Amino acid sequence: MPVFTEKSAVETYLLQRLEGKGWQHSPGGELGREDYSEPLLLRQLVQAVRRLNPNLELSEEDLNRVISELHALPASFEGSKLFLRYLKDGLPLKLEKTKELRYVKILDQEN
Repeated sequence: MPVFTEKSAVETYLLQRLEGKGWQHSPGGELGREDYSEPLLLRQLVQAVRRLNPNLELSEEDLNRVISELHALPASFEGSKLFLRYLKDGLPLKLEKTKELRYVKILDQEN
């Protein structure tokens, strides 16, 4: 009887689906991560947030708060729901410069 693990039940299936839609998969060892205790690829995240939000004048402090908000998500069902909402709608952030509440895109849904 096959043993079902999260990798076999979820990860492999999801990777196949995403690759079928044209996404590229890079094994974890090829991502340039310096510390495996850090769940985010910080350099790539900052670059993506800047690229996805050209209309927002994001300061370094704004970018640091985006990272802090993502780090603060609880490792729970509720944290996962909130993260999915951020992926879909953007992360709500009061901008340092304008003090306006804006939604910062963290996922390129087009590419």
